[in-house]
Amino acid sequence: MTTYSEKLKDPRWQKKRLEVLESDGWTCQSCNETELQLQVHHLKYDFNKEPWDYNVDDLITLCCDCHESVTSWKKDIKKSIENLKPNSDMMFFYGTIIRNISGMKLNQLRQVCLLTQQIKNKNNRNGL
Repeated sequence: MTTYSEKLKDPRWQKKRLEVLESDGWTCQSCNETELQLQVHHLKYDFNKEPWDYNVDDLITLCCDCHESVTSWKKDIKKSIENLKPNSDMMFFYGTIIRNISGMKLNQLRQVCLLTQQIKNKNNRNGL
């Protein structure tokens, strides 16, 4: 069985990745960064698809900082859900968020990246 990181080395993914980077003008679509490493982020996942089988509209160019912000934010939400009691009223709220994370639009990704960066900056200033 091929691992996900091995799939990202596949020439079909590399071709799709270049297509997305060129389509986005080699610029982070969240913060307009061009100097940091650029990565292609899947806006949604379908576990029946290979990474290269997505439409360009389902992929977005993010700098490494914004990509980390988005992925860590998603992981934090999933971790919060795991810590909830099964009958909690919050399960509906978090379930709704999780269902919508995959389909986030560009403006929502920007908001998540900016908010996450603000929190990181505040924590750094406070020595956390």
